[in-house]
Amino acid sequence: MPTAPSTSPAVEAILRATTRSALKTVPTASALTAAAALLDDLWAAGARHGVDPCELDLASHVVDAMTRAYRHQKPVEVDPVALVEAAARATAHEVGQVLADLVVEDVVGRSPDCAYIVLARQEQTPAWGTTGTAPLVVRLEREDWGPGWEWVLFPDVSGGAGVVATVIAPPPNLEVAAEVGQIVARALTGKL
Repeated sequence: MPTAPSTSPAVEAILRATTRSALKTVPTASALTAAAALLDDLWAAGARHGVDPCELDLASHVVDAMTRAYRHQKPVEVDPVALVEAAARATAHEVGQVLADLVVEDVVGRSPDCAYIVLARQEQTPAWGTTGTAPLVVRLEREDWGPGWEWVLFPDVSGGAGVVATVIAPPPNLEVAAEVGQIVARALTGKL
């Protein structure tokens, strides 16, 4: 399972760009590595033309471009139930719990294009919902408007309260699901 890339100016710029978004977006480790590599390449191209990288404020454009690229890649056939389960297993490993103790509601496959699981709060979980006690839903869904898949984290409350995070990720597979599990663990432990 990929770990976060080492800190570099490009990685820091990409992370700043994701926090400036109106919607909380969080890249997986592999998406962060790819975005930082693209930004480094753009900065190098600018330098070859005498443009200081500090003058090229491109990080948010790179994040947008990578997100669109992932969402418009050739359709990938996946089993969303298996991938959501894999993300939950990775989350349980990250937070040091047995999966059965972490799951509030087992994986639900609403359709071939959507599955979700509800995970229990941890001691450090931020307050979500009107009472501050809402558990976390992890959903993988094929988007209506494109061939891509989207991972979304949100509190399990009626009325559709806000999204905790939308994950920027390559097309889903078991490795990406494990990376999403790392992000879910950060959300549950208040480190997101």
